[in-house]
Amino acid sequence: MTDIQQAYRAGIDAVVLDNALNRGGFADAIRTVLTAQFSNADATGWIDAIAALYESVGIINNPTYNNLRGSIINAESADEAEGLFSALSASISQLPETAPAVTSAQLIDLRDERDNIDAAITRCQDIIDAEPGGTLGRLVKEVLRNGKDLLREEKRAVREQIQFITGDPDN
Repeated sequence: MTDIQQAYRAGIDAVVLDNALNRGGFADAIRTVLTAQFSNADATGWIDAIAALYESVGIINNPTYNNLRGSIINAESADEAEGLFSALSASISQLPETAPAVTSAQLIDLRDERDNIDAAITRCQDIIDAEPGGTLGRLVKEVLRNGKDLLREEKRAVREQIQFITGDPDN
């Protein structure tokens, strides 16, 4: 499951690897996780909002990316920097700038689920096609056909959720 914590951790890891990483590089690192409908503007806006939140609770003394980066660098480990993000997760989730990040994570998971359902439907059909006749074979085929119907209903629900986010159920 994709979440904003993983995305932020990608930024932390990038800063740990390159202490001079600029805000664009941090945004690019976040976007390696949040790949669905999460623009550079969304990423930099989210970074700036997190920096402002960190400043508002006294973690940094100026709400800028450079001070946020300094906080990450000064942490004893990347795990400590991620732990701070986690500790502030309730506040971070309330930031308006977090909504596109959460939507991106949800969309990634929905697309994965849709693709997994397609694979399961194909696998059911393969088993149906390979199943011999006879009483047991007929029962197995019936169960698998019912399973395919349930999977199609689940796929329809997932596609509706994708459509709600993107306007296109297949996007």
